[in-house]
Amino acid sequence: MSSQVVICVTGIDLPIGQAIKKRLEASNCLVQGVQSEHLNLATDALVREFRKLEKSHYIINAAELTDLEKAEKHPDLAYQYNVRSCEAVIEVAKDWGAAVLHLSSFQVFDGQKKNPYISANKGRPINAYGRTKLQSEELLQTGLEKHLILRLGWLLHTGEEGWMVECMRQWLADTPVSCLSDVELAPTAVEDVARVVDAIIKQLNCGISVWGIYHYASAEAVSHEELTRAIYYQAYGQDAPQNLLLSRHMDNAALNYVLPKNGVLGCIKLRNTFGIKQLPWRRYLPAMVEELVDRGMVKSGSAAMSDEAETTVNR
Repeated sequence: MSSQVVICVTGIDLPIGQAIKKRLEASNCLVQGVQSEHLNLATDALVREFRKLEKSHYIINAAELTDLEKAEKHPDLAYQYNVRSCEAVIEVAKDWGAAVLHLSSFQVFDGQKKNPYISANKGRPINAYGRTKLQSEELLQTGLEKHLILRLGWLLHTGEEGWMVECMRQWLADTPVSCLSDVELAPTAVEDVARVVDAIIKQLNCGISVWGIYHYASAEAVSHEELTRAIYYQAYGQDAPQNLLLSRHMDNAALNYVLPKNGVLGCIKLRNTFGIKQLPWRRYLPAMVEELVDRGMVKSGSAAMSDEAETTVNR
């Protein structure tokens, strides 16, 4: 790169924003951002927050309301965070002459397809979160020429409000966690997303014009139940009590939201366009669980990070 690339990340305080910031700074980019709390501002006020920052070459729109239960209970809040904030991103991108890399989700689909979803498939969301993510995609498609939408699989991270930490809290309290046997997911570590975003930015900065919709998920699709068990065994070992894992179907799981039963994404377009290969999500799991152990999220004396657990998880 002849000059330093300046990048603005929305939700720079979130786990995915932090992972992206770390990766891009390692590539000598100047990374600045907007905190997730500002997404609740009116559009004009949010635009003013952006304009406090240095003019950027790219905006990575990573911030969103990801709490599925909260989105279902408060659809207006989900709309504010996931759609109205995108209006501000588009306005600022036009002012700066910046391109937008927008992070979306497999939850724009209804999960009825038998095969992995490709980017050409039409979105048919079945929950409030998915509806607002699809609406933000449509805003970008009609409002900004230089945009790239990257739909992601089921995100894995160790953030305080994330699904993994919630599972750990329940196990710490000897409370069973529901495992959905009929929901197929493509788990995706946020560190892996950061790797992909970095590779995309590097190639866009070379002047290639490949805007549009792409998919990325870490390699190996598994059921929600298999994923939950993998995390549990990584933390507590193969001899951990089974009563803390409750196998359920989506229809009788007593959740306040629904998930697409097929959440698997086809990533061939991304690979063919950018040469980006999928990495297995299992390679990231030991480090994430080790961090949670260090934070006291796993009972002391457990089999966390034992050779037996690690071998099983990385089989």
